Order: sequence, then C-alpha cells, then structure tokens
Amino acid sequence: MSEDSVKKRYLFKLLTNVINLPITFVSQAIIPRILGASAYGSFSFLSGFFTNVISFLDSGTSEGFYTKLSQRQSEEKLVKFYLQFAFSVLIIFLIVVSSLIISNVNQLLWPDQYIKYVYMGLFWSWLTWCMQIVQKIFDAKGLTRYGEVVKIIQRFVGLLILVIFYFVSSISLEVFFYYHYFILSFYIITCTILISRKKFSIYSAKKISREDYKNYIKEFYYYSAPLLVYSLFNLLAGILDRWLIQKFYGSVEQGYFGLAYQVSAVCFIFSSSMTPIFTREISVAYCNKDEAKMVDLFNKYIPVLYFVAAFLSIFVATNSKLVVLLMGGEEYKNAFVVISIMALYPLHQTYGQLCGAVYYAMGKTKMFRNIGIIVASIGIPLAYFMIAPKEYFGLDLKANGLAIKMIAIQFIYVNILLYFISKLIKISFFKLFYHQIYSVVPLFLIAFIIKRVFSCIEIHFFLKLLISGIIYFVLVLILIYLFPGIISLKRGEINSRVKSYLRRHN
Repeated sequence: MSEDSVKKRYLFKLLTNVINLPITFVSQAIIPRILGASAYGSFSFLSGFFTNVISFLDSGTSEGFYTKLSQRQSEEKLVKFYLQFAFSVLIIFLIVVSSLIISNVNQLLWPDQYIKYVYMGLFWSWLTWCMQIVQKIFDAKGLTRYGEVVKIIQRFVGLLILVIFYFVSSISLEVFFYYHYFILSFYIITCTILISRKKFSIYSAKKISREDYKNYIKEFYYYSAPLLVYSLFNLLAGILDRWLIQKFYGSVEQGYFGLAYQVSAVCFIFSSSMTPIFTREISVAYCNKDEAKMVDLFNKYIPVLYFVAAFLSIFVATNSKLVVLLMGGEEYKNAFVVISIMALYPLHQTYGQLCGAVYYAMGKTKMFRNIGIIVASIGIPLAYFMIAPKEYFGLDLKANGLAIKMIAIQFIYVNILLYFISKLIKISFFKLFYHQIYSVVPLFLIAFIIKRVFSCIEIHFFLKLLISGIIYFVLVLILIYLFPGIISLKRGEINSRVKSYLRRHN
C-alpha cells in the first residue's frame, strides 16, 4: 500500500473524527446530566467491569484476527471462524455471570448493583466488542472510509436521541442501556449490509471444515496463548481499580472517575484515528520483511500523534474547572482534580496502542506478555495504596488516586515497550524518550499563561473556554512553525508542504 493511500485513509479518519468531536462533546455533556452522578457512576462501574472481562476473554485474539486479515484479506473463512468465536464468548460470559449470581456473590463483586443492570452491562460490553470487530474488518479490508461514514451517521442518530432525553430531563439506567443497544446494533447491521455489497460476506456461507477449525484454533492459540496470563493480570488490575472505588466510596465517586475517563477518551480521539491504519501498515510491512518501512512508519507518525494527544490533553488539564462545568455541570464540580489528572492519560495511551501494534504485527506476544505482567504486578498494590482509606492503610485519594496510578503505570509500561521495540527494529529509544518530555513543556507553558490571563477576565465560562482554546491553537501553530522538530519535521518540509497546498488550491 502506497504512502499516499496511508495518508488519505488517515486524513479521512481524522476528518470524520473532527466531525465526531463536537458530537462527542455534546453527547458527553448530556449523558452525566440526564443520568445523575449515582446512575452514571453505576454505568461507569459496570461497563468498566465487563469491558475488562471481555478483554480477558479476547486475550489478544481480536488483534491477531486484525493482523491476519490484513495479511490475508480475501479469506472469508477466517472472518466466519472469528465471529463464531465471538458468539461462543457471549455464551461463556452468560454462564459464568449466572453462576456467580446463583452463588450469591453478586453483591461482593458488584456492590449496590441490581442483577438486572449486571446482565445489561454484560450485554453492553459484548455488543461494544462486536462493533470493534466489525471496525477491524473494515480497516483490514481497506474500507476505512465506509466504516467511518457509518460511524458518523450512528453518532448523529445517537445524539438526536440524547437531545430528546435531555428535554425529558432525566432517564433511568435501564433506558440508557437500551439506548446503547440500539446505536451499537445500528452500526453492526449497517456495516454488515454495506460490506456484503463489496462482495465480501462478514458471515460467509463457505463451510469451515474440521481441518480448517483445527488450523485456525492452532494458529490463534500460538498467537494468543502467551497473552492469557497477561490478560488475567489485566483483568484483576482493571476490576480491582474500579471495585475499590465502588466498595469504599460508592457510585458518586465512581461517577467522577467515569466522567474523567470519558474526557480523556475525547482527548485521545485524534491520535486513535491512526491506530488501526498504523497497525495494518506495520503488519503488511512485517509480512513483506520490509524493516525500513516499519522504521519509517514508527519515526514518522508516533511523535506527531503523541504531540496531537498532548495538545488536547494539556489544554483540558489546565482548564479542568471549566471543562467539568461544560461536560458535567455543577453536580460534578468536585471532579475537576481527577479530570485534570486523567486528561494526561492519552499522551502515553497513544504510545501504548501504537507500540502494541508493533508487537502484535511481529508476533512478539510472549515479550509483550512478560512486560505487561511485570508492570501489572506493580500496579495492583499501588492502586490499593493510592485509593484505600487511611484506616485500611491507604492514602485515601479516592478517584484521584486511581488517576495518578494509571498515569504512572502507563508511563512506565510504555517506555519499557518502547525500549525493546528500539532493539527489535533499530530505532533510537533516547530520541523518542526525550521527545516525550521536551515536546510537552512549551504546551504546558502556553496553556498555563493563557489560563492565568483569562482568570482575570469575568465572562461566561463557555466563552472563556472557547476563546482561550482558539488562542491556544494559534500559538501552538506558531510554535510548530518556529520549532518544527517538536513534531519531527524540518522547516523545509513545512514550507514545501504549505507551498504545495497553496498551488493545489489556487
């Protein structure tokens, strides 16, 4: 695949995310208000819990599926096999959760949650996973733009429903789950119809022989088996994090963290645009034994995407009091500290996803597992120490403690991954590590100075956020032009690209 096609597909994803950004902002500003802090906290807790369980049951198989389909795009039996696996996961999921409820351990695992909502959270996480699988099929087949168009339509439909809910003033958690079922099913069904028109069946009529099953099971086993133990550690760590907040502080504090997590997800929206495309190109380059291409992809895109994530994250972190009023309202005003901390999570989340793509593409799942287990084993006791009340020998930092733990562990984890990648594909670890630090310092300074100036001006908080954001954007553009090395470019490259753009549009 040519470099131009990579840029075009990324730019299309980026464009759709630019369109999706205001939709996401409005949606995330409505949801906490119509649910209230307690119900929103319950949704955040249950969705987070079952997302971690799904990740364990997945154990890297979805990444393996995406990598293999990128390399063998016409293999419909591979898609059929993996979808059968996905339905098997749902059955296992239901059996395990039902057994736990029958055993009367539901209040231990899901404190203060109705059984009905437990099942609804389970089905929400499975449908979300299925939607991600469909997205992977589209990206692997090079049909990114079609999937993104469907996503935009889905978001518009979802926003319209939320606006109706907003004028109703409040809704129950049950109705909110049904809302998600509708928009997730809308995406899956629409994409299934669309891809069938491209002469590729998501659920192929081709029969999978017993020999095919053996080969696929063996192939996925060798790919994902090393990740099973790592996935178990991730499951324990992910569940414990949210369970500690729920157990000690309840759904309201859970709601504060849930809002902070959603704000961080908005900051990650642009750099996440490149993740599936980067994964696909790295997979193809590795399959073709083109190491130079892998190095070029890594050095060219990762510093830029890190800077983009930092650009949004740092502005949100320094203006968290205004952001919490916009996204949650007065009921969430005590969440500004956790939002300020969690806003920085996308910085190394960007590195984490893109570094992980390299390990998956190269089949280095054992190394990936070993690094993950070591870091997770540090994270589990650290989470308890940061979150637990003082009478339980913790620092009593509540949701703030979990945010600090996540930032610290992510930083350590990503740089260990990066160090070993630098050995595998021969890139400079210290150059990229240095970039992580020096590229964010000027952003902090610009954002801080703008905040201090506007703190002396008495205007509506929304106008204050909007105007300061525009000024911040302009000053960062000037920064990039004066110091293009901050995004791994040279002055000549920027000038030539600007001239080329002007020639095309004159």
